[in-house]
Amino acid sequence: MVSDLVEVLASGGRGVCPECGGGTTGERCLKVWQYDGFMYAKCYRNTCGKRWKFLGSVPVGTYEKQAPRMVYKAFVEDGGLLSRVAGLVGEPKPVEIQGRDGLCYELRNPSGDLKGWNIRHTDGRSPKSTLVYTSSQPGVREIGWFTNVKQASQKPLVVVEDCASALLASRYLPSVALCGTYLTLDSLSDILDERGRSFNGHLIFALDRDAYTKALMYESQFRCLTQTSSINLTNDIKDMSDPEIKELLNGYAT
Repeated sequence: MVSDLVEVLASGGRGVCPECGGGTTGERCLKVWQYDGFMYAKCYRNTCGKRWKFLGSVPVGTYEKQAPRMVYKAFVEDGGLLSRVAGLVGEPKPVEIQGRDGLCYELRNPSGDLKGWNIRHTDGRSPKSTLVYTSSQPGVREIGWFTNVKQASQKPLVVVEDCASALLASRYLPSVALCGTYLTLDSLSDILDERGRSFNGHLIFALDRDAYTKALMYESQFRCLTQTSSINLTNDIKDMSDPEIKELLNGYAT
């Protein structure tokens, strides 16, 4: 599949969607493009809307327009995460989607409006996650807000990559999951609009350890708009113990 998308990219970026085949007419409804080291593909047929993201030949995410076709389960092997986040607002649900087990997080804005779902697969295979959005607008990218702390409007906002890290961090500071490392200008605008309501205006970029360079870039790039900081993590937040997360974030909570 990757080689087919590379051919489409080389021939102008338009081609037939491998998911729907362009319908009965074989419409060239697929767009392929590159950005920030990744290759993206998007089908623009209303009845499909499938999207992909690749790093080289490795799929790092699939995206669908439709509501997720998943089955809720009593249990999936999750490495103990569910027991750590039980009772928190935004805790994931164990599901099966397309024959794969995973944890489904709801992506909501600060008002509680549902914007999509992030299914983090637990079987160790690629892609690691599937994103499903409620909007079919081309190029849309949603983020997830997690708050399990009192007086959030007086505390800084932690910006992390994944929902598990955001949920674990949200017991100490309000948190946002980018579902990746890319912060769009639309998402940044939405975040800044919440200053004084959902957080105090201070953004703390705590991306995974291998993305610290990008966290520094965001800290510098957006410093002219609001107060910013970045954290050089020794371990990803989702891989830290609860006391380690508390020690890491409590210094910013006051």
